[in-house]
Amino acid sequence: MANYSSTPGVTKELDRNLGFLSVFSIAVGAMLGSGIFVLPGLAAGMAGPWVSLSYMLAGLLVMPAVLSKAELATAMPVAGGTYVYVDRAMGPWMGTITGIGTWFSLSSKTAFALVGLGAYLVLFSSAPALPVALGILVGLLALNTIGAGKVSGIQVVIVAITLIALITFAVFGVPQVVMERFNPAFPKGAAGILTTAGFVFVSYSGVTKVCSIAEEIKNPDRNIPLGMLAAQFTVMALYALMSWVMVGVLEAENLETTITPVATAAESIFGSTGKIVFAVVAIVGLISMCNAGILATTRFPFAMSRDNIFPPRFQQISPRFGTPMQAIILTGILLVALVVALPVAKLAKLASGFKIFIFAVVNVTVIVLRETGPKWYRPTFRAPLYPWLQLAGILGGVWLLSQLGGLAMSGVGMAVLTGSIWYFAYARKRVQRRSAVQYLMGETRALRATELAEIDAQRIDATERVVVPVFGGEPAPERLMRVASGFVDGGVLDVIRYEEVPEAAPLKSRLGKDDDADHLAQEADELAQDANITVEFHDVVTHNAKEALQRHALSNRTEWIVLEWPDRQHLRYLVRHPMAWWIDHPPCDLAIFLDRQGAFDGDTSDDFPRVLIYARPGPYDSLLAHVGDRLALTQQDGQITFVDVLPEGSSDAAVAEIQAYHRQLGGLCRSPTRSRVEWGVDPIQALAAASSDFDLLVIGAPPEQGLRTVFFGSKEHRIAEAVSCSVLKVKAPRHRVHHRLEVHEDETDELLDLERLVEHAAIGMRLPVLRQPELLAQAAQELAKHCDISASTIQKSLAAREREQSTGLAEGVALTGPSIPGLHAPLIGIFTTERRIPWGHSTRVEIDVLVVVMASPAHRQAHLWLLDGFAKMKLRGSLLGGLRAARSKQQISEAVMRSAAKVDLPIRWSRIGPG
Repeated sequence: MANYSSTPGVTKELDRNLGFLSVFSIAVGAMLGSGIFVLPGLAAGMAGPWVSLSYMLAGLLVMPAVLSKAELATAMPVAGGTYVYVDRAMGPWMGTITGIGTWFSLSSKTAFALVGLGAYLVLFSSAPALPVALGILVGLLALNTIGAGKVSGIQVVIVAITLIALITFAVFGVPQVVMERFNPAFPKGAAGILTTAGFVFVSYSGVTKVCSIAEEIKNPDRNIPLGMLAAQFTVMALYALMSWVMVGVLEAENLETTITPVATAAESIFGSTGKIVFAVVAIVGLISMCNAGILATTRFPFAMSRDNIFPPRFQQISPRFGTPMQAIILTGILLVALVVALPVAKLAKLASGFKIFIFAVVNVTVIVLRETGPKWYRPTFRAPLYPWLQLAGILGGVWLLSQLGGLAMSGVGMAVLTGSIWYFAYARKRVQRRSAVQYLMGETRALRATELAEIDAQRIDATERVVVPVFGGEPAPERLMRVASGFVDGGVLDVIRYEEVPEAAPLKSRLGKDDDADHLAQEADELAQDANITVEFHDVVTHNAKEALQRHALSNRTEWIVLEWPDRQHLRYLVRHPMAWWIDHPPCDLAIFLDRQGAFDGDTSDDFPRVLIYARPGPYDSLLAHVGDRLALTQQDGQITFVDVLPEGSSDAAVAEIQAYHRQLGGLCRSPTRSRVEWGVDPIQALAAASSDFDLLVIGAPPEQGLRTVFFGSKEHRIAEAVSCSVLKVKAPRHRVHHRLEVHEDETDELLDLERLVEHAAIGMRLPVLRQPELLAQAAQELAKHCDISASTIQKSLAAREREQSTGLAEGVALTGPSIPGLHAPLIGIFTTERRIPWGHSTRVEIDVLVVVMASPAHRQAHLWLLDGFAKMKLRGSLLGGLRAARSKQQISEAVMRSAAKVDLPIRWSRIGPG
């Protein structure tokens, strides 16, 4: 028995006292109502004699939502059911729409059942049906006020009697079926069967009502799915068999005009006595449906009040009965109003349409929660055939809704409008929760904060930090920490364990002793001693781990974030993992580690001695070389191999150019390096075959953009899945693409003569262009005049560079550096526009200055140094102002040289030092 304390400030709790039989009986009772006692005649008029097929089809289309709601209920066994699930996944706005709409839908269906109840009562008395229906409604409300456990006890008896009676009806009715009445089989065609499936869909909506009282169910992980599935299959079989018998024993004109089909058919089977008996059964069944509807419906105001969407009085629990009294009273008022004042038959159809919409949203909710992976979402039952089952439910729901016509569509629109008005008028200012769906996209504020961090990139007054977030589920967080320690260069390693809790749960509820946190803290101490670095451990409880990580990175001088490879399953390319947002918008250098080394043995110095780097000329090659070198230096006999893939039959010149490029990258490293060329049509297969000779593959991480990438994944992601070794995927933010340069080989004075390169630069001033492609085309035309490369080749290279990563930076400048084979020496291009133009697809950057630095892969070191030099002039010099004010090539040249002098860049680099 529940123990309700009257001590002030103590929260009262609902008692869990409903078992499997109660779940089954509530679900069956919620379905055994108007769907079988009222609708079959009307449905037969729409579909024809094989209306049983419509019932079966509707039942199958409900099944995805049944399994999805069973999963959701075991993860969140709380009052409110659908409302709570949608609210947690899609936020309070959608939760408000769903909660109010479902509450109204269930109330409308209950009111419709009361009208059907009145129709059967008229068979026994000449008294008006409405007062009798209202009297029964008041009695059921009083019964629910006493307590759910008492109601469920009566529910078991009612359901048992109804099931026995309906089975008896079917057994005695089957022999009397006249098969000629099933011809013609489909007078309305297939469309009649399909449309009627949408019409009778509401007959099954009660199966999920039990989720609204999940807080009161014992062993919800077992009783909820088993009870719902047993109820669904039982009622599906009954509906199909009962409707088949009714069609077979009644003339079509008698069946299609009655709203008491069970009593009418029973008279044909059993005589006048049977009519009376089964009218009583129908009355009992409809009372059962109304009771289950009231039981579930009253929990919606309770749950919404608990989340501050409804006023707080509706979450108050009666000290005497342990039930939400105020919520029951509010629902009772709504039901009385519906029964007395509104055309409930139309409301029932509207409720059916919205129920289809709600079930589709339920399937979307499962997809959102599974793919975003919040740590608090831990269902003990998982719906099978994910995600195809949910997708089938969504598409089937949309199709059924379209079959119901304009009235149902209008009902959905009305419910959405009502919920939206209530949310913005009352709930919005009272609700602070955020949803799981926000994990699927980059928040505008966070993106703006990242852009501000780019502007303030040269922070030198704080300790450099490498951050290792641990979210749980990493195969070996100890190894991840030690890999990250290789990125520390005189700074601090921050190991942060994030524990994510639901928005509704107080953070302080997770502040107790934690063995996992203690273990990680001990590992951090041992790592600090072994690597002789400073390691700080933080154990953070948060509602949003991604935001917490974002705040930490931006509030410190974070140089690197090193995290475990996100586990993306099933719809991994359709619905992005929450941390995928970081890959597109990192506030600092980012490394994602895919650990295939097995169990952690306490020592990582021999885990990755053979490092393979797949680098191509572009925004990441210098960063890849830097990262691979740092990791190789931490290994015993560590060495680096740069790899590329060429088609079979490639020329010796192509091979020589790749080898020269690899030597250039090797000049950035202190570890031993070598070059390797693989042959094949498919680079992914070639790299997968080569990976068996190595321990770690280092690759870049371009933005995941475009439909091909969304559905099939980026090339780099597919490479990572194909290779057999561990993988480290790295990315730099826009302002720091080429900032990690440490060159160890001489370059000729000619290649690094900035003054000479600027003197021979391609210049375009105040160009009248409006879009990025126009500027790239004009820049390519001008650059082609200064080299032996065609304008079309240059334009394609510039466009390809933008697709790989937007080159737009803060302060209205784009700095791009395409590598073009065959270019004899680096070539600079400087272009200004009359007005700022949009640059890129997702960065929201506008630019009026474009700086192009082109070079051959064989001159990669000089290329990187020039790019880094212009980036420093942009960040710390007065370059941009001088370029915008220039009206001649001479003024452009003077602006560049003045800015180079101000940031201490040598005009002639005969020796390149650390960058």
